[in-house]
Amino acid sequence: MQQHARRWLRRLIPARRRALPCVIENRRIYVLPTGLGLFLAVLVLMMTLGALNYANNPALLLALLVAGAGLASALAAHLQLSGLVVSAVHAAPVAAGQPLQVQIQLEQTSGRARDGLQLHFDDAPPATVTMAPAGLQATCTLPTQRRGLLPLPPLSLSTTQPLGLVLAFSRLLPHAQCLVHPCAEPNGPPLPIPPAPAGNRSSHQGEDEQLRDYRAGDSRARIAWKASAHRQGLLVRQPTSGGPAPVNLDWQQLGSLGHEARISRLTHWVQLAAHSGVPWQLQLPGQAALGPGSGHDHLQACLRALALLPDGR
Repeated sequence: MQQHARRWLRRLIPARRRALPCVIENRRIYVLPTGLGLFLAVLVLMMTLGALNYANNPALLLALLVAGAGLASALAAHLQLSGLVVSAVHAAPVAAGQPLQVQIQLEQTSGRARDGLQLHFDDAPPATVTMAPAGLQATCTLPTQRRGLLPLPPLSLSTTQPLGLVLAFSRLLPHAQCLVHPCAEPNGPPLPIPPAPAGNRSSHQGEDEQLRDYRAGDSRARIAWKASAHRQGLLVRQPTSGGPAPVNLDWQQLGSLGHEARISRLTHWVQLAAHSGVPWQLQLPGQAALGPGSGHDHLQACLRALALLPDGR
């Protein structure tokens, strides 16, 4: 019954998209009876009718006390949600098709105890709100289907505390997006590593390095901090000899594949290069080249660029 009532309220009162932080307003908190609450209401009605019929004052007093407890439970459940603030939403990127673990941070404007709070997205399993050093937080699961920026669906915050007689809930639609990476090509081909020149096949202990301007995705370990202090921009150390040559991953070289197939192939290659420790450069249409570089930061920059590519329609 609660599920049907909540679906009816979703259609009747759609959630409005709001920027973070989102405050739960009193007029946006809805209270519905649970199964136990309906049973208690019927019981109180029967007790009241029987007490009035037989002029039994103690029975009437008992019925009024039980009814008062039910009303107090509804008020307490309403206060459990009143004043809560959804302050932050964070989710580590995952590949399309994998569940996204969304961490939701809550703050409270009063010192009231908040027990039995649950958070969930529409048609998703609920997550219990726990107390953390940074405040109240919960981790909700959100299914993903395609790459790109995923807008958060409506979020419901509910509780049945303290007596379980009523369900108090509120719906929010935070203005937040989570990044979903593209899926890598399964069993993709190896990296297109070019043959090393004859002069670079032997490594040198004291290899020379040159400085160049910082590019998005460059590893922080290669930033020349002392040299950058004399300039406005950052400089990055780049070896001029020795070491593996950067692998050029060019979108235009995959002309025989479809749009999404190219993205999957390049995703496979950048992950393979990061795992192998080989520096690489990614060239996408209409964008400046990313790299050459290596490391976690460069990998995340490349995956983000691939995820945000427009559809090939």
